[in-house]
Amino acid sequence: MNNEEYLRNKALAGDAEAQRELGNRYREFDLMITPAEGEDRFEPTLKEAIHFLSLAAEQGLVEAQVDLANMLSLELPTQANYATALTWYERAAKKGNLSALIRLGMMAEQGQGQPRNYPLAAKYYERAADKGTRVGNVQPRPALSLGARRGGFAQESYQIFQKKLPTKAISTLLIIWGDARI
Repeated sequence: MNNEEYLRNKALAGDAEAQRELGNRYREFDLMITPAEGEDRFEPTLKEAIHFLSLAAEQGLVEAQVDLANMLSLELPTQANYATALTWYERAAKKGNLSALIRLGMMAEQGQGQPRNYPLAAKYYERAADKGTRVGNVQPRPALSLGARRGGFAQESYQIFQKKLPTKAISTLLIIWGDARI
C-alpha cells in the first residue's frame, strides 16, 4: 500500500488529521490543474477537497475549519461561500484561532457574507491583538483598507494595536499604514 492509499484509508476511517491532509492535497492539486475549456476549476478535486476538509472540520479540528473557510472565502468567493466560511471561522475563533479572528474582521470590514460592519471588524481585530499578535504574524492591512480609512476606522484600529502590540511593532504599523492620517 502506497502513502496515498494509506492516507485515504485513514481519512475514510475517520481520522481528522488524515482528512485534513487529504483535503488539502486535493485543494493544492486543483490549483495546479489547468481547467478544461468552459470550466472555472477542476470540479472533481474541488468536491473531494471540500468533502474531506468538511469531515475534519465537523470533527472539530480547528486547522481544518480554517482551511475550509479559507478555501471557500478566498479561492471560491461567492456570497453563499462567504456565509459558510463565516460559520467555520466563527467556530475556529471560539477556540481562539488567530487566523479565524483576523479573517472574521476582514470579512466584517469588507461586507463578505454579511453587511459591512466596522465596529464588529474592530472587535475581531481587538480580539486578535489581545492574543499577543505581532505584526509579522498578522499583516494588519485588513484594518486599514481605504473604506475603513474613510470611515475613521484607521484611528480606532491604530489605537487598538498601539495598546496591544510591542513598541517595535507600532513603528512597523506606521510604515504599513503609510499615508493613513492617524
